[in-house]
Amino acid sequence: MSDPFIFRTPWRPRYEARTLILTTITASLLAFIAHVQALPDGLFFEALIILSVPALKRVPKFMWLYFRQHRLHGFKTRVMPLKALRARHLKDPQQLFLGHGFTWGREEGQWAHDLLEGHQGLLRKRPHRPGAHWVHGLAPREQALYQPVEDGRGHLLIVGTTGSGKTRTFDLLIAQAVFRGEAVIIIDPKGDRDLHLAAVEACRLVGKEEQFMMFHPAFPESSIRIDPLRNFTRASELAARIAQIMPSQGPGDPFKAYSQKALDHVIQGMLLGGERPTLLKLRRCFDGGLGDVLSKALERHCEKIFGEAFKTKIPAIKGSRGDHRAAALIRFYRDHLKTLAPLPDLEGLMALFEHDATHFSKMVASLLPILNMLTSGSLGALLSPDPRNVDDPRRMTDIARIIERREVAYFGLDSLSDSLVGSAIGAILLSDLAAVAGQRYNYGKDLSPVHLFIDEAAEVMNDPCIQLLNKGRGASVHITIATQTFADFTARLGSEAKARQVLANVNNLIALRILDAETQHYVVNNLPIIRRRSIMRSHGAIHPGQHPVLFSGNQNERLEEEDASLFPAALLGQLPDLHYVGKFAGGLIVKGRLPLLTAP
Repeated sequence: MSDPFIFRTPWRPRYEARTLILTTITASLLAFIAHVQALPDGLFFEALIILSVPALKRVPKFMWLYFRQHRLHGFKTRVMPLKALRARHLKDPQQLFLGHGFTWGREEGQWAHDLLEGHQGLLRKRPHRPGAHWVHGLAPREQALYQPVEDGRGHLLIVGTTGSGKTRTFDLLIAQAVFRGEAVIIIDPKGDRDLHLAAVEACRLVGKEEQFMMFHPAFPESSIRIDPLRNFTRASELAARIAQIMPSQGPGDPFKAYSQKALDHVIQGMLLGGERPTLLKLRRCFDGGLGDVLSKALERHCEKIFGEAFKTKIPAIKGSRGDHRAAALIRFYRDHLKTLAPLPDLEGLMALFEHDATHFSKMVASLLPILNMLTSGSLGALLSPDPRNVDDPRRMTDIARIIERREVAYFGLDSLSDSLVGSAIGAILLSDLAAVAGQRYNYGKDLSPVHLFIDEAAEVMNDPCIQLLNKGRGASVHITIATQTFADFTARLGSEAKARQVLANVNNLIALRILDAETQHYVVNNLPIIRRRSIMRSHGAIHPGQHPVLFSGNQNERLEEEDASLFPAALLGQLPDLHYVGKFAGGLIVKGRLPLLTAP
């Protein structure tokens, strides 16, 4: 199709077959007559050559048409043992295997449009192979698809409807990240058992089984314990981390703003008192009052200035506890220390302590359910681990340690059982990861890659995750997110502008079967436009009225071009399972199909 004046399609009827059949019949008839009539052999062979030469010229074209049309019948799903994937990886560890397929260009786009509009008879539907398998047969052959690992650092978006192969795509990508010995963090809202087992098998194959860990609220006895408030640079980060998962009535929600301010003051007080904040400690503080936290912080400050003797200066604290002790310490601070050794970071907590209790409880009413959700039942020990509890054998870790040790962590959020708790856990873990990424960006050297995989990403998407997508590459954090439709991001984030921020920060796209029309058009609109060729045929007859026996006729055929999408949007809704259209960094567009990984 490189010649603009030649239009060739492999989907036309195989007219050459008629010539070959007729030639074969004629040659057989000549042979029979020559045998029966005892004709000279020379005459027979001359006639046979005359018949065969034009027929043989048509054989290559017939075979070309036959094989091209035969490939439209579909392909069986490739099954690949994990060991075979490992062998591919060892040949070139810097190449990411993405299944088998071919580059999708103008010619393939032209043929796809032609088949959809004028050659439906070739597209046989096979009940045992649902979907438009013929799309993958548009190229004469397929080959293994690879992308340089370095080119994949710009994040990857996988979009596809339920059951189209998103999680199995994760299997393939996670296994290769494990093979490279890089840190892997998997956030799976639904807690897919097969995804969990695939990650375990990949670790086992490379001898890293002890580096695999699992967090799952439904299986607390076998889950790791992790502190999502462990990593921070400033106390305000922790307050924002919790406030971001609170329900909001809009950008200027006064209750959310007040709750964040209260959290900031309480966390400052804990740190000044020598305590490390945890979700469980914060809940106890807001439930039981601020007196204990304030007392510890003030006592520590007084001790720094006056030593142990300060207690003799405050007779009111002797034998007192809670609010009474805190009130006495506040009076002592204002009388003796506010001018001598002021502590502005604690004065906000003092103001909260003295605030009207009824009004305070109303203002933080939306915060308490979040803290209760994340600390009730077995979650209390899972998300607020106590390092002093030596009787708990479960592993205790945090995001920074997982990354530093290049471990593989699977977080199943059990969102099917409780979507609110699952989303809150996922969001606060992402906020913690964003804090770690910030530290790596500011202070890290020779950073090892970190791979974050988020299935059903819209359920946990938040502002820190958007920041990770936008700036995470500088911290060597590489993100793969999966969703069903782009509208899911809009619903989660509350605005189309923020949803587009997610899409704009992803350089690589794998589109599996998509049923949502808006998402289909988004994918197609991000592909180039081609000039599609078509043949326009017309004929007519003219009959002059004054000469009843005279007439004239005409027949026209012309080649036309028009703009068309590189990949028809309707086909995205017909792709078989594990088949995809990919657009990768640098503009490479491919049609591929993924293998189904099996245990080694």
